[in-house]
Amino acid sequence: MKKAFLTTVTIILTTNQVSAVINALPATPNVNALTNAEYVLQEVSFKDKNADWFTFIVNSSKPNQKINLKGTRFVDDYAFKTIENDHFVYPEQLIKVTFNSTKEDTNQEIHVKKKGLTGTTEQLIIETSSGQIADATCWTTPTPTEAEIKDMNKLFEQKGWTSPLPSSCIPSLNIKKGDTIKRIRKSNHSSSDDWKINTMNNNFDQKQEAKKDGDLNPNIRITEILPNPEGTDGNKEWVEITNYSSYATNLNGWQIDDSEDGSKPYTLPPITKIEAYESIIIEKSQSKLSLGNKEDKIRLFDFNSNLIDLVSYQKAPEGSSFSLHKIITPTNTLYKWFWNPRPTPGSKNETYISTVLEITNTPQFKDVYSFTALNKDKKTTVIFTENVIPAPMAKAFFKPDTKILALLKSLDVNSYQLLEYKIIDPLTPNNKDSYTPYIISSILLTVIITFTLIKSGIFRLNHKQSEK
Repeated sequence: MKKAFLTTVTIILTTNQVSAVINALPATPNVNALTNAEYVLQEVSFKDKNADWFTFIVNSSKPNQKINLKGTRFVDDYAFKTIENDHFVYPEQLIKVTFNSTKEDTNQEIHVKKKGLTGTTEQLIIETSSGQIADATCWTTPTPTEAEIKDMNKLFEQKGWTSPLPSSCIPSLNIKKGDTIKRIRKSNHSSSDDWKINTMNNNFDQKQEAKKDGDLNPNIRITEILPNPEGTDGNKEWVEITNYSSYATNLNGWQIDDSEDGSKPYTLPPITKIEAYESIIIEKSQSKLSLGNKEDKIRLFDFNSNLIDLVSYQKAPEGSSFSLHKIITPTNTLYKWFWNPRPTPGSKNETYISTVLEITNTPQFKDVYSFTALNKDKKTTVIFTENVIPAPMAKAFFKPDTKILALLKSLDVNSYQLLEYKIIDPLTPNNKDSYTPYIISSILLTVIITFTLIKSGIFRLNHKQSEK
């Protein structure tokens, strides 16, 4: 045991630089509330047949840190909901607020006892914990009341809308029962130009004769699945289907199903219409499909029982969706499935970029982990997390002049988040430096194991016994 101890000491002494790297690194950034978060309303249903609802996301310049919604208020004529306790969400995570509900709030859904929103003239406002308007939208009839006119003036004065006139809001008479208003601009201009009236795909005029069969379209795809929601699954599972063609498609008679020996297939009702480049969500409460958490598959059939799409998955992380993303490479475009901790039902899945980066400086470990690199001769900031590469490994591997093949999510014009990477550094006898990452990797592993043994007390106990 003395010999083993001396060997370990020798390894630590000969790797003092590596140990210094580990000791000098700060801990993973704490989860905290961000003051520069931007709330953005996404969709509002104020004429719903079951219960009114709306969705929103929170954008942030710090994509790796959760955001605390504590203190956030939701307001129409009065504040009908205030988030009293800590409520952490990811940036760009879609959050749904459901009315006429006494259920407990979850990470992805907030419940409100208020029966619903006014369907004639109203403003819907999100306020920050400091009382400032974070985002708002409004709808109106041609004859608003004096009180509603005053509410619009107040909203305008607080810079929540671009005009004090109720007529600048979305005309509510054009919205039928079951329709929603949906944001069409990513940026927020606080005007009706940000919104469109969205006809709900699963609602139709009973007087309209339904087609016996739907349409055939080979470009209908499964694009996102939530098999393992946070907490008890209940009816919170869902499947997203997207129309990648340039024309609307009637899905009457189409079916979705899980594995062959699983749930009963669900037949989409007439008229289930999916617009060009749009998505629809099929929830478990509607389909009765029960998705497995360990493994399962989702199949999509047209009305002729032809298999159009099939998606398989394994080990579904709690709260994460399995989503299909387009990847743009220097030579072509491809599609790949990823587990996404921030589900985006009904929203377009983000496009990722695959490119070669040349690292220009060693990583920085401040509020966020980052390094700079050249991307086609353009200086780029790349943010990464411990889930992609642990800090000690990043410090050892991401050296200046190192080239990596990176899968990136765009954050800004010259700012990206690293999702996956592969070091491009061929191991050849003519390149002695190329051995360095592998040597350091072995040394790091030895150091980490040694530290773990010493901390646990096992190594110290064995050493004392050997001295006796």
